[in-house]
Formats: sequence, structure tokens, C-alpha cells
Amino acid sequence: MAVTANNRSNRESTGGQPQHFDWIDALRGFAILAVMLVHSSQFVRNLPKPLELIANQGARGVQLFFIVSAVTLMHSLKVRESFDGFLIFNFYVRRFFRIVPMFWVAIVGYVLLEGTGPHYGTSQRMSPWDIGLTAVFLHTWSPNAINSVVPGGWSITAEAMFYVCLPFLFRRIKSLAEGGLLVLASFFLGSLLTKLVFWFLSPWFDGEEQHVLELFRFLWFPNQCYIFALGILTYFVLKQVPSVEGGRSSRFSGLSPAMKKLAIALHLIWLFGIFALSFSSGGYRYLPEHFLFGLVFVILVLVPESDRHTCRSTRVGLRLVRHCKPLLGHVYP
Repeated sequence: MAVTANNRSNRESTGGQPQHFDWIDALRGFAILAVMLVHSSQFVRNLPKPLELIANQGARGVQLFFIVSAVTLMHSLKVRESFDGFLIFNFYVRRFFRIVPMFWVAIVGYVLLEGTGPHYGTSQRMSPWDIGLTAVFLHTWSPNAINSVVPGGWSITAEAMFYVCLPFLFRRIKSLAEGGLLVLASFFLGSLLTKLVFWFLSPWFDGEEQHVLELFRFLWFPNQCYIFALGILTYFVLKQVPSVEGGRSSRFSGLSPAMKKLAIALHLIWLFGIFALSFSSGGYRYLPEHFLFGLVFVILVLVPESDRHTCRSTRVGLRLVRHCKPLLGHVYP
């Protein structure tokens, strides 16, 4: 996406508040569309295998949300740093009222409507411990609680864990190089911890319970933390581009039309390659699937397009966000 010349909201900041970027909202819209795709496909019987595989990848819209979240929160903290004497305290106050009330309502609603029987990725009944962990956003650390109380609640606890880490990362990560090191470190440490925990817990999850552990291994925060790190890296890449600060009509407006087309072609080839791996028997042998998609989404944020295509794609994404904003505003920044 690129920022259009007429988008004043992308160029101006009022009263020291962070700028609002339409292309960020557009990316949220595309993430919504992807998540809607995967959930809608679950109600279609006998879907052709190629379409089923493509629809299932709509779940990667959550990783796009994570990247956008990291970019916007880093930008917000940087802008507020210059005038907010209680930067971190006010950050957590905003996060609390953005996330907690609606999530607590969801907990109560699902427990009342669905009961505490086995569902949502576990064959065990929900315990008060599962509900309590979910209420304090620590269910990312429990295989039975991570996604059982509120469907999709795993993404909320991942966001919450990122909020815990963000003030430290904001103070410590100050350059593009450090952002790159953060991606590498979080990837290797997260992957190592995931393997160790899976090995340690496997004896307690035999037979039918094995799928619970498999789901937990993918959803828990250490396996998602490097997606947020990609978002922080993206923020520092965008800081190198004059348009983010100065409002030029394209973040890569200096590129020739041929280079723009080449960049888009490379992005499409990369995306096609990832989907091709989905059809192969070997699958993703060396890098996790969601990490590869995360790299695609980084390119999606950075890849230049012509103003004509930018206007069209941004409008599509913005329409989706505006329709879903009453809910989206309480979940993602």
C-alpha cells in the first residue's frame, strides 16, 4: 500500500497526537477479509482441495493484525514520548480500556451460552483455573485454556503478552539493525522454547489429547512473538522512508515504473511459492508457515504500487474496517 497525495490525515498530526494512516486501516481491512474467508469456508461442504487450502490460509490474517499492531504502537509511543510524562502508564491505561472490558464480556457470554463442557480444541471440561487464566490474559501459557474459554482468545493473550514486552522493546530497540536482531533472536529463542515445551509436555498428552498440544504449540506466545518482532522491524524500515514523516504521495515514489512492477512481481512470486509449499508433501520444512507469511505481509506494507491501484485497494480495505470498526476497535489498536 502507499499513501495517497490527497490523504491529509496521513500527513498531519493534531495536538501532538499520533498520525492516522489510511493504508494501515486498509491492511486491517484485508486482515478482516482473510479471517472471514477461513471461517466462512468452514461452513462449506466438499470444498475443492485447492480452494480449501487457500481458504485455510485466511487464518494468517491474524499475523497481519500482529504486524500492523506492532507498527502502529511503536509509532504511537514515539510520537507521545515527546509530550507524555507518564508514557508507559498511559499506554497501559489505553490498552486496558481498549481490550479488557469487551473481553470480559466475551468470557461471561461464552461461559453462559456454551457452558463449561469440552470444546474449542480440548477434550477436557473448562475449569475455574482455565477461566481465571483467561480473565487475566495468561491463558497463552496453558494448553487447555489457550483457546477454550473464548474462541480465538489465543490472539488476545498474544497481544497482551506483546503489550507486556513493548515498553522494554521501545526503550531498547532504536534502529533498523537492532530491529533485525530482534527478529532473529525472537525467532530462534521462540522456536527453541516451543520445541522444548512440546518435548516436555508430550508424555501428558497421549492419544486423542495430542491434538491439544499440537494446537498449543502453534498458538502460544513464544511461537508468535517473532511476528510482532517483524512488525517492529517494519516500523524502522518505514522510518527510513520520507513519506511516513513528510507526506509524499508514495512511500517509494522515487522508483521507476519498471522497478515498481518488479517489486510487485517479486511479492506475488514469493506469495505463490508459499502457497505452492502448502500443496507439497514436504510442506514447510525449514521455516514455519506463519513466519513465511509474516515476511509476505512485511513486503505487503512496503511494496510500492501505482497511485491508481493504491486508491482502489485502500478504499476496499477501508470499507471493511468501517463496517467492522465497532468490534475491531475493542480488539486491535
